[in-house]
Amino acid sequence: MIRLIAASLLVIASAFGVPAVVAQDRATIGADQPSETQQTETTPEVLDPQIVSEPTSQDSGGNSATKPPLIPTEHFAARQSVWDPQISPDGKAISFFRQYRDRVQMTVFSAETGETIDAINFAPETDVEWVQWVSSDRMLIMASSFMEWRGYAIPTTRLVLAYPKEGKFEFLVDDPRSFDGGLVIHIADDGEYALVAHRGDGRLRQPSVFKYELKKGGAVTKVQEPKREVYRWVADDEGVVRLGIGYRRGRILFFYR
Repeated sequence: MIRLIAASLLVIASAFGVPAVVAQDRATIGADQPSETQQTETTPEVLDPQIVSEPTSQDSGGNSATKPPLIPTEHFAARQSVWDPQISPDGKAISFFRQYRDRVQMTVFSAETGETIDAINFAPETDVEWVQWVSSDRMLIMASSFMEWRGYAIPTTRLVLAYPKEGKFEFLVDDPRSFDGGLVIHIADDGEYALVAHRGDGRLRQPSVFKYELKKGGAVTKVQEPKREVYRWVADDEGVVRLGIGYRRGRILFFYR
Protein backbone atom coordinates (compact mmCIF):
# COMPACT_ATOMS: atom_id res chain seq x y z
CA MET A 1 0.00 0.00 0.00
CA ILE A 2 2.87 2.39 0.87
CA ARG A 3 4.53 1.76 -2.51
CA LEU A 4 1.21 2.27 -4.30
CA ILE A 5 0.73 5.64 -2.59
CA ALA A 6 4.33 6.61 -3.32
CA ALA A 7 3.95 5.69 -6.98
CA SER A 8 0.73 7.72 -7.21
CA LEU A 9 2.46 10.76 -5.68
CA LEU A 10 5.24 10.46 -8.25
CA VAL A 11 2.73 10.40 -11.12
CA ILE A 12 1.15 13.59 -9.73
CA ALA A 13 4.57 15.16 -9.18
CA SER A 14 5.66 14.41 -12.74
CA ALA A 15 2.61 16.23 -14.05
CA PHE A 16 3.97 19.42 -12.37
CA GLY A 17 7.46 19.04 -13.81
CA VAL A 18 9.13 17.02 -11.03
CA PRO A 19 11.45 14.49 -12.74
CA ALA A 20 10.98 10.80 -12.08
CA VAL A 21 13.91 8.39 -11.79
CA VAL A 22 14.14 5.59 -14.34
CA ALA A 23 16.82 2.91 -14.28
CA GLN A 24 18.00 0.79 -17.17
CA ASP A 25 21.09 -1.08 -18.31
CA ARG A 26 21.16 -0.32 -22.01
CA ALA A 27 23.55 -1.20 -24.82
CA THR A 28 23.59 1.42 -27.59
CA ILE A 29 23.10 0.13 -31.14
CA GLY A 30 25.87 1.58 -33.26
CA ALA A 31 25.78 2.39 -36.95
CA ASP A 32 28.13 -0.44 -37.89
CA GLN A 33 27.86 -2.98 -35.08
CA PRO A 34 24.33 -3.40 -33.65
CA SER A 35 23.89 -5.08 -30.27
CA GLU A 36 20.99 -6.34 -28.20
CA THR A 37 19.07 -4.00 -25.90
CA GLN A 38 17.96 -5.06 -22.43
CA GLN A 39 14.53 -4.31 -20.99
CA THR A 40 14.01 -1.26 -18.80
CA GLU A 41 13.19 -1.39 -15.11
CA THR A 42 11.30 1.57 -13.66
CA THR A 43 11.87 2.50 -10.02
CA PRO A 44 9.30 5.11 -8.96
CA GLU A 45 10.06 4.60 -5.26
CA VAL A 46 13.63 5.93 -5.60
CA LEU A 47 13.91 9.70 -5.19
CA ASP A 48 17.60 10.14 -4.40
CA PRO A 49 19.93 9.17 -7.29
CA GLN A 50 22.74 8.62 -4.76
CA ILE A 51 21.07 5.54 -3.28
CA VAL A 52 20.51 3.76 -6.60
CA SER A 53 23.69 1.69 -6.20
CA GLU A 54 22.83 0.53 -2.69
CA PRO A 55 21.40 -2.96 -2.05
CA THR A 56 17.61 -2.94 -2.36
CA SER A 57 16.63 -6.61 -2.35
CA GLN A 58 17.93 -10.15 -2.04
CA ASP A 59 17.81 -13.00 -4.50
CA SER A 60 16.80 -16.59 -3.73
CA GLY A 61 20.31 -17.31 -2.45
CA GLY A 62 20.24 -14.47 0.03
CA ASN A 63 22.65 -12.28 -1.96
CA SER A 64 22.04 -8.54 -2.15
CA ALA A 65 20.97 -7.14 -5.52
CA THR A 66 21.72 -3.61 -6.73
CA LYS A 67 19.82 -1.43 -9.17
CA PRO A 68 21.35 -0.57 -12.55
CA PRO A 69 22.60 3.00 -13.18
CA LEU A 70 20.29 5.81 -14.22
CA ILE A 71 19.59 6.65 -17.86
CA PRO A 72 20.06 10.32 -18.78
CA THR A 73 16.70 12.00 -19.39
CA GLU A 74 17.78 13.30 -22.81
CA HIS A 75 18.02 9.72 -24.10
CA PHE A 76 14.22 9.45 -23.99
CA ALA A 77 13.80 12.55 -26.17
CA ALA A 78 16.41 11.58 -28.77
CA ARG A 79 15.40 10.33 -32.19
CA GLN A 80 15.63 6.61 -32.82
CA SER A 81 18.74 5.56 -34.70
CA VAL A 82 16.93 2.51 -36.12
CA TRP A 83 13.29 1.51 -36.46
CA ASP A 84 10.97 -1.35 -37.40
CA PRO A 85 13.22 -4.30 -36.46
CA GLN A 86 11.94 -7.69 -37.63
CA ILE A 87 13.20 -11.26 -37.28
CA SER A 88 13.26 -13.59 -40.27
CA PRO A 89 11.01 -16.68 -40.05
CA ASP A 90 14.00 -18.97 -39.45
CA GLY A 91 15.25 -16.71 -36.65
CA LYS A 92 18.70 -16.37 -38.22
CA ALA A 93 18.52 -12.76 -39.43
CA ILE A 94 17.22 -9.44 -38.13
CA SER A 95 16.34 -6.50 -40.35
CA PHE A 96 15.88 -2.87 -39.43
CA PHE A 97 15.73 0.52 -41.12
CA ARG A 98 17.95 3.51 -40.47
CA GLN A 99 18.67 6.91 -41.95
CA TYR A 100 21.89 6.66 -43.95
CA ARG A 101 23.03 10.07 -45.18
CA ASP A 102 20.20 11.38 -47.40
CA ARG A 103 18.28 8.13 -47.75
CA VAL A 104 16.65 5.23 -45.93
CA GLN A 105 18.68 2.05 -45.67
CA MET A 106 17.51 -1.43 -44.70
CA THR A 107 20.25 -3.37 -42.93
CA VAL A 108 20.19 -7.11 -42.23
CA PHE A 109 22.52 -8.71 -39.72
CA SER A 110 23.06 -12.16 -38.28
CA ALA A 111 21.10 -12.90 -35.11
CA GLU A 112 23.88 -15.30 -34.03
CA THR A 113 27.04 -13.29 -34.67
CA GLY A 114 25.71 -9.73 -34.90
CA GLU A 115 27.65 -9.20 -38.13
CA THR A 116 26.06 -7.33 -41.04
CA ILE A 117 24.85 -9.62 -43.83
CA ASP A 118 23.84 -7.03 -46.42
CA ALA A 119 21.97 -3.76 -46.92
CA ILE A 120 19.51 -2.22 -49.39
CA ASN A 121 19.58 1.53 -50.06
CA PHE A 122 16.41 3.33 -51.14
CA ALA A 123 16.38 6.37 -53.40
CA PRO A 124 16.53 9.80 -51.73
CA GLU A 125 13.17 11.11 -50.43
CA THR A 126 11.74 7.59 -50.39
CA ASP A 127 9.85 6.31 -47.36
CA VAL A 128 8.87 2.77 -46.36
CA GLU A 129 5.15 2.28 -45.65
CA TRP A 130 5.38 -1.33 -44.43
CA VAL A 131 7.59 -4.38 -44.66
CA GLN A 132 6.98 -8.11 -44.10
CA TRP A 133 9.17 -11.17 -44.26
CA VAL A 134 7.37 -13.73 -46.45
CA SER A 135 10.09 -16.40 -46.14
CA SER A 136 13.52 -16.70 -44.58
CA ASP A 137 15.16 -15.04 -47.59
CA ARG A 138 12.44 -12.82 -49.11
CA MET A 139 10.32 -9.90 -48.00
CA LEU A 140 7.72 -7.54 -49.39
CA ILE A 141 8.21 -3.80 -49.00
CA MET A 142 5.83 -0.97 -49.89
CA ALA A 143 7.85 2.15 -50.68
CA SER A 144 6.40 5.62 -51.23
CA SER A 145 7.62 8.91 -52.64
CA PHE A 146 6.46 11.92 -54.65
CA MET A 147 6.86 12.49 -58.36
CA GLU A 148 6.25 15.62 -60.40
CA TRP A 149 3.39 15.40 -62.88
CA ARG A 150 2.17 18.43 -64.82
CA GLY A 151 3.53 20.76 -62.17
CA TYR A 152 2.05 18.85 -59.23
CA ALA A 153 3.73 16.67 -56.61
CA ILE A 154 1.87 13.36 -56.83
CA PRO A 155 2.23 10.69 -54.10
CA THR A 156 3.28 7.34 -55.52
CA THR A 157 3.85 3.85 -54.11
CA ARG A 158 5.87 0.90 -55.40
CA LEU A 159 5.66 -2.73 -54.29
CA VAL A 160 9.09 -4.28 -53.89
CA LEU A 161 10.12 -7.94 -53.63
CA ALA A 162 13.42 -7.85 -51.74
CA TYR A 163 16.11 -10.44 -51.10
CA PRO A 164 17.63 -8.84 -48.00
CA LYS A 165 20.37 -11.45 -47.46
CA GLU A 166 21.61 -10.73 -51.00
CA GLY A 167 21.08 -6.96 -50.97
CA LYS A 168 18.88 -7.20 -54.08
CA PHE A 169 15.29 -6.29 -54.98
CA GLU A 170 12.83 -5.98 -57.85
CA PHE A 171 9.57 -4.12 -58.45
CA LEU A 172 6.49 -6.31 -58.70
CA VAL A 173 3.80 -4.01 -60.10
CA ASP A 174 4.74 -2.15 -63.27
CA ASP A 175 1.72 -0.07 -64.24
CA PRO A 176 2.65 3.08 -66.23
CA ARG A 177 -0.96 4.31 -66.08
CA SER A 178 -1.09 4.42 -62.28
CA PHE A 179 0.78 6.04 -59.40
CA ASP A 180 -0.28 3.19 -57.12
CA GLY A 181 1.91 0.17 -56.48
CA GLY A 182 -1.10 -1.97 -55.73
CA LEU A 183 -2.88 -3.26 -52.65
CA VAL A 184 -1.69 -6.57 -51.20
CA ILE A 185 -4.82 -8.45 -50.11
CA HIS A 186 -3.27 -11.83 -49.30
CA ILE A 187 0.14 -13.44 -48.70
CA ALA A 188 0.42 -17.22 -48.70
CA ASP A 189 1.55 -18.77 -45.42
CA ASP A 190 4.50 -20.41 -47.15
CA GLY A 191 5.46 -17.14 -48.84
CA GLU A 192 5.16 -18.65 -52.33
CA TYR A 193 2.73 -16.05 -53.72
CA ALA A 194 0.77 -12.89 -52.98
CA LEU A 195 -2.50 -11.48 -54.30
CA VAL A 196 -2.23 -7.85 -55.38
CA ALA A 197 -5.09 -5.63 -56.55
CA HIS A 198 -4.25 -2.91 -59.08
CA ARG A 199 -5.46 -1.50 -62.38
CA GLY A 200 -3.54 -3.91 -64.55
CA ASP A 201 -3.76 -2.81 -68.17
CA GLY A 202 -5.50 0.41 -67.18
CA ARG A 203 -8.63 -0.01 -69.30
CA LEU A 204 -10.77 0.66 -66.24
CA ARG A 205 -10.14 2.68 -63.10
CA GLN A 206 -11.33 -0.26 -61.02
CA PRO A 207 -8.70 -2.81 -59.95
CA SER A 208 -8.18 -6.39 -61.02
CA VAL A 209 -6.55 -8.98 -58.77
CA PHE A 210 -3.29 -10.66 -59.78
CA LYS A 211 -1.42 -13.60 -58.30
CA TYR A 212 2.34 -12.95 -58.09
CA GLU A 213 4.79 -15.77 -57.55
CA LEU A 214 7.27 -14.38 -55.02
CA LYS A 215 10.50 -15.50 -56.63
CA LYS A 216 12.89 -14.26 -59.28
CA GLY A 217 11.11 -14.30 -62.62
CA GLY A 218 7.90 -15.49 -60.96
CA ALA A 219 4.72 -15.81 -63.01
CA VAL A 220 1.89 -13.26 -62.82
CA THR A 221 -1.68 -14.52 -63.28
CA LYS A 222 -4.93 -12.54 -63.26
CA VAL A 223 -7.39 -14.22 -60.89
CA GLN A 224 -10.15 -11.58 -60.82
CA GLU A 225 -11.41 -9.34 -63.61
CA PRO A 226 -12.34 -5.74 -62.75
CA LYS A 227 -15.93 -4.69 -62.17
CA ARG A 228 -17.12 -1.17 -62.83
CA GLU A 229 -18.63 -0.71 -59.39
CA VAL A 230 -15.95 -2.46 -57.31
CA TYR A 231 -13.07 -0.38 -55.97
CA ARG A 232 -11.68 -2.86 -53.45
CA TRP A 233 -11.31 -6.63 -53.29
CA VAL A 234 -11.01 -8.82 -50.17
CA ALA A 235 -9.58 -12.36 -50.02
CA ASP A 236 -10.09 -15.02 -47.37
CA ASP A 237 -7.35 -16.85 -45.44
CA GLU A 238 -7.05 -19.44 -48.21
CA GLY A 239 -6.27 -16.83 -50.86
CA VAL A 240 -9.69 -16.90 -52.55
CA VAL A 241 -11.14 -13.52 -53.58
CA ARG A 242 -14.48 -13.46 -51.80
CA LEU A 243 -15.70 -9.89 -51.46
CA GLY A 244 -15.89 -6.81 -53.64
CA ILE A 245 -16.69 -3.40 -52.16
CA GLY A 246 -18.09 -0.62 -54.33
CA TYR A 247 -20.07 2.60 -54.34
CA ARG A 248 -23.12 3.70 -56.34
CA ARG A 249 -25.51 6.64 -55.93
CA GLY A 250 -24.61 7.30 -52.31
CA ARG A 251 -24.72 3.65 -51.29
CA ILE A 252 -21.96 1.21 -50.39
CA LEU A 253 -22.23 -2.06 -52.32
CA PHE A 254 -20.94 -5.49 -51.31
CA PHE A 255 -20.47 -8.26 -53.86
CA TYR A 256 -19.88 -11.70 -52.35
CA ARG A 257 -18.74 -14.71 -54.38
